[in-house]
Amino acid sequence: LAFTIMGDLYVLEAPDGEPRRLDHGEGVAAMPSWSPDSERIAFVTWADQEGGHIRTIGPDGAQPTRITTTAAFYTEPVWSPDGQRIVTVRGPQRAYEEALTQRVPRGSVDLVWLPAAGGEATRIAPVEGLSRPHFTTDPDRIYAHRSGTGLISLRWDGTDLREHVQVRGGSTGNGE
Repeated sequence: LAFTIMGDLYVLEAPDGEPRRLDHGEGVAAMPSWSPDSERIAFVTWADQEGGHIRTIGPDGAQPTRITTTAAFYTEPVWSPDGQRIVTVRGPQRAYEEALTQRVPRGSVDLVWLPAAGGEATRIAPVEGLSRPHFTTDPDRIYAHRSGTGLISLRWDGTDLREHVQVRGGSTGNGE
């Protein structure tokens, strides 16, 4: 199990293991996501000096690797089924301060993917209410929740948008 507490990244061997803090460097760590082979954990970071990035680290706590080349406000990283790419929601770097001080709902603008080994992010689509990216057994489609619609999927290049489940009813008022 990988989780964060107050900006620190931990792992725990379930069900009875002891939590072990992984040293991820400076700043805040959040939103850990295991690779399909359980060899790496992707997570988002934020540090005042360098801004936001995505890093990966082994469960043994070996040196973390920054895989993003451009600082931004990253959220919700998720590994592709083959473990070769990471999909994430990206916003401008200033969004972190705005989210903390003005309760801006994420401030994110793009759904992007980047190589799991590191490199430039490739834009998939504008966020436009998309959240919770994830995968099924189909490696060619990225699934996500879209506000006002429900479950959608699209290809890696943002084409062939499909609606799978339409959600109807009232909102709880907290973005759910």
